[in-house]
Order: sequence, then C-alpha cells, then structure tokens
Amino acid sequence: MSVEPTGTKAEPLDPAHATRALELASDREQVFELLLRAVRSRARFAALLSVHADHFRGRRGLADRFFDVSQVPNVRIERNTVPAFEEAVATRAPSVGPIATGEPFIDGMLEALGGLAPATFVLPIAIGDRTVALILAHRGGDPLAAHDVEDVFPLVEAGHAALSRVLAKRQRDATQSDGYEVLEVEEKAATVASKREALAAQRKVQAWPEVVATIKELVRDGMNTGDPDEDEQLDLLLELGNIQALHMMRPDRAIEAWKLAQSIDAANPRLLDALEALLVAQGRWSECVESLEKRVALADGKRSKIAALLNLASMAHERLDDDVRATEAYERVLQLDPQNVAAAQGLEALHTQGQNWEQLAGVLIERGDLASLEKAAHLFEERIGDPRSAFLVWMTVMRRDETPVLLVEHLDRLAPLASSWGELVVESEQLADDLVARHPDAAAAIHHQIGRWQRDRLANHEAAITALTRALAIQPSDVDTLYELLDLLRAEGRWMELVAVLAQRAETEESPNLRSELYSEVGDVHETRLGQPQAAIEYYELALADDPESTTVLVALHRCYLATERWAELGALLPRLIDALSPTAPHAVLVELQVELGNLLQEHLDRRADAVQAFRDALAIDPSHGPALEGLASSGEAEALLDATEASVDAQGREEQLRRYGDLAGAWQEHGRLDRAVATWQKLL
Repeated sequence: MSVEPTGTKAEPLDPAHATRALELASDREQVFELLLRAVRSRARFAALLSVHADHFRGRRGLADRFFDVSQVPNVRIERNTVPAFEEAVATRAPSVGPIATGEPFIDGMLEALGGLAPATFVLPIAIGDRTVALILAHRGGDPLAAHDVEDVFPLVEAGHAALSRVLAKRQRDATQSDGYEVLEVEEKAATVASKREALAAQRKVQAWPEVVATIKELVRDGMNTGDPDEDEQLDLLLELGNIQALHMMRPDRAIEAWKLAQSIDAANPRLLDALEALLVAQGRWSECVESLEKRVALADGKRSKIAALLNLASMAHERLDDDVRATEAYERVLQLDPQNVAAAQGLEALHTQGQNWEQLAGVLIERGDLASLEKAAHLFEERIGDPRSAFLVWMTVMRRDETPVLLVEHLDRLAPLASSWGELVVESEQLADDLVARHPDAAAAIHHQIGRWQRDRLANHEAAITALTRALAIQPSDVDTLYELLDLLRAEGRWMELVAVLAQRAETEESPNLRSELYSEVGDVHETRLGQPQAAIEYYELALADDPESTTVLVALHRCYLATERWAELGALLPRLIDALSPTAPHAVLVELQVELGNLLQEHLDRRADAVQAFRDALAIDPSHGPALEGLASSGEAEALLDATEASVDAQGREEQLRRYGDLAGAWQEHGRLDRAVATWQKLL
C-alpha cells in the first residue's frame, strides 16, 4: 500500500490499513497524510492543524464534495482560545464534542474548518510528550459520537511510533558520517568508452558503490580532457547525487555532487529541484532557503522568480521562524507583481501574527480591493489609533462601493476622533460631489452629516444650513434632514428661507395631515414673524382645505380675518369654529363666540334674523349673559328679547322669579301674546 501523500483529494483510508501503512512511512508528512486519510474514512470532513507555541495553523483538509477545504491552509487560530484544542494538546487523548467558543471572531475562523458542527472529533498527534498536530473531523450536521470513531483511537499510538521512528532516523543521518570509501576501478574501464560500458552494466545490476566510483572517474576524465563534455558531466553529477541520496543514503555526498554540478549550470532546474528536495527531506531548512535565494537570483523569467520567492517566504516562515526573511521575500514578489494574491495574503498573515499593524495597513492599501481597504480602515482605527487615516480610507471605499450610503456611519464615528475638521469637511464635500451622479442617496447623507458637524462640532450655523439645504435638494423626501434644517432656520430667525422651505415641502407632500401642518406653519410665520396677515390667510386656508377640522388653523384664521376685517369670511368661519370647539371648549368661550357671530351678522353683514339666532344660541348656554341680551335688544326683536329674558329669570332664584314674573306677564300681554302671559302667571302660582 502506498504511503505517499496524495493531497486534498486523497481517498479515505481504513484505520486498520493505516496502522500497517504507518510502519512503512519514511517522513513526517507521510505520517500526517495517512492519519488524515484514516480519520476522513469515519467523517465527511477532516483537517490537519499543526501546533505551535502561539497558534494552531491549518495545513490541509480532506472532505466530500459538499465541503470547501481550500480555506484550511489559511486558518490561523491563537493558542488558549479554543478549550477543546488545548485539552487535546495537554492530555494527548482523542475526544468527541463541540469546539465552538462563543467568541464570534474565533468561531469565524473555526467556520473555515468545514463549519461549526455540533460534534467534532479531535485527534492529537504527538512525538514523545509533545503534541505536534491535531486532526479535526466531523460529519457536518449529521450526528457523530465516540463509538463512531473508536477504531481510530489506536492510531494515536501508531502515529506516535511512526513519528518517533522518522525523527530518530533523521537525527542519525544528521550526525553520522561513515567516511568515503575509495574504490578501485577495474582495468577494463581505463578508457572513457569502457567506463561508459562498465557504468551501464553496473546500473543494470544496481551495483551502486561501483556506479558511484565509475561516475567519479568519468567526471574526472571530463574535467581533464573534455570527454565526457559538460552536458554529460552535469547528467552524471545529477545521477551521482541521486544515488548517494537514495541508494547510498549519503545526503552530504549527494549535496557535494550537486554543488559540483552547479559549477557547470547553477540555474539548472533539475539540479535545483533535486538539491532542494533533498534539503527539504533532511529538514535542512536554512540551506534550502539559501538554495532558493540562489534560484531567485538566477531565474530568467518573472514567473519562475515569483514561484521561488513564494517558496522561500513560506519556508522561512514555517520552518525557520524567520519572518524577517519571509516578509522580504513576499515584498519582492509584490514588487514584481503588485496583484499577486499569495504574496499579499502571506504578507498579511505575517504582519498580523507579528502585530505589525502599520505595515499590514500599507500592504492592504497596496492591494486596493474593497475588502482589503475595509480591513485597512479597521486597522487604522482599532489597532493603530489613527482615526484620520481610517476616515480617509473609508472615503476611498465609498467612492468604489456599490452601496456607499451604508458606510456614512463610519465617517460619523471617526470624524470627532480625528480632530481635523477643516480637512475632513472639505474632503467630505468633495466625496459628496463625486458620488451625487451615481449614488445620490449617499451624497445627500454626506451633506446631511456635514451639516450636523458644522452645527454641533464647529458651531457654524451658516455652513450647517448650506449643507442641509444641499442634502435636501438631492433627497427632498428625507424627513430628518428637513426637520433639522427647519430647526436651524427657526433658531437663526431666517424667516423668508423658512417659509420657502416649508412651502416647497408642502407642495410635494402626499399626506393631507402633514401638508396641513406645513402650510399652517408657513401661515404662522407670515402672521407672527413677518407681520403679513394677508399672506398668512392664504396658507391657513390651504391648511384648512387639507384638514377641515383643525381647531389650530380655524383659530388662526379667526385672528387673521378679524385683523384684516374680512367680515364675510369671518361670518362663514365662526360657525365652523364654534362646532369644532364645542366638545372641549369652556361654555364661556362658546358664548363669547356666539355673541361675536351675532354682532358680526347684525353690524357688518345685515343678517338680523341670523344674528338673533346667534344671540339665542348664546343665551341657550348662558341665559343671563348680558352682551347676548344686549344684542337681542339692539336687534329690535322684542319677542325674542322677552323670550330670552324669561329664560334668564327661569334660571334665577325663587325670590327673583316672584319679583319679575309679573312684569314679564304684563309685557307679553302688551305685545298681544296672551298665551305667553298666562304661562308666565302660572309660573307665579
């Protein structure tokens, strides 16, 4: 059974088969891959995380087609943030249960591990007493219990044994030196041609020591005589290194052979690949990075240079913990290709890990996409403490975002912190001008915000009115802007501007009640602030047309009609006003209005019969009301006066009634109303 790593699409491996395959594994990556495949056989998703002093790092993932494993290598989770992980590291015992922490940011990172399942299997991988990796597995929303994965538990010990064996071998290879045995070459190989023949025969029977000796002789011959030529010498040295590394198990001798070959063609891809592969296999990361540096220096094309730099950066970070060198490599990539995503993300991860926030912000701004710019803005605000820069970055985002109106809140929050009002107001005005054609709602919101800043922060009401007016011109339906502008105009006593805004708004208002309120205020300003009762009447009448029952408008028109002596309009208005006030007004008010109506009808409109009825209506409420009685008397309607007087006496005490009923009976008799006279005498009885 093959134990070669097979990548993210590797097929699941039965745990029993994995146990046997682990005995044959020759390096750590193979051990990890076998364990990952075994765990995947019992779950729908499995991921490998390496354990570091300060974080867990995603390595690779395997899953069925319903899960995305592409984000697993991007996962970086700080230590001591996921209790389930820390327990596995400490106990080195597998477990099944939830891993969610309740912390949104951490759980957001865990989401990249196939989502937050209700139950996750955590398998620790250890060497000695050190946990070096975790394998996480789950079934998405499907149930997962300990008995479902119990046959994977023995892999904890099998993996430990395999990793210990690989580590022990690596340590022996690094320290052991068995010297170099000089082998005599047979006489028949004295010429180059005979040596070539001998070499072919030795290869065939896999006589590796003899092959090594013959290759060395041929190389010496080539250097001395030019035969074999340098092309053949290069091939021979490549072969020599491979034999030393793969068959003779002499990696140092292999490296010596390949370094000698570099004197022929240092940029040969096969040579560099072989050398770097061996250095990687040996864990000689520093030397491998140096080889990659040489590859970068010797690379002909931009693409190959970038590939080498990316490998260099990754190796320097992950194997040497040399983040300075890794950062330099990523920066060199971005110099060659400013849009290189891998370099940008790698540099972002390094700066995030090292908390180099200003450098990270610079990288994000260079990337220039909206998501990166938003991250940069948050960094300036939350990590760097530079609200001014955050403000300016958000402005850049708003110029490019499809819904910039949703981002105005960031400007509102940051502007007071930036303390650069002059600059920020100018920049914001320019931003609004830039957006007005494509996003008028956002432009209006920005002008509205500028108005608030001018009003509340800079105490510049003139500029605030200008900004709010611009906002309202762009978005006439914005009620908040309207009311704030109106409040400022009232406070500043700018009455002509106030009535213009109110009237314009009223013309477009669809709600009759709201339109009535707007027209009513226009009328009030004309009446009380501008001293223009005639103009006030025009708007009060418009207001009354939209809300005929409005007592406020009726009372206002009553004042203006009186002031302008518009008797006919007043005569039509007073009955409506009396009806509107009847349910709530005191009786005295209603009586006064009825008397006013009677006097108006009698004195200005020559409607005596209607006037008498108004006086009678007043006396029906208050029979003893003097002005109402006087109105009746002045009308010349004697019977009406007698009737009102009798009603007034009826409402008085018995003593007054005894004193006056006789006179009233006589008066009725004089006017020929014997029926009323008799009725009045009967009241005395």
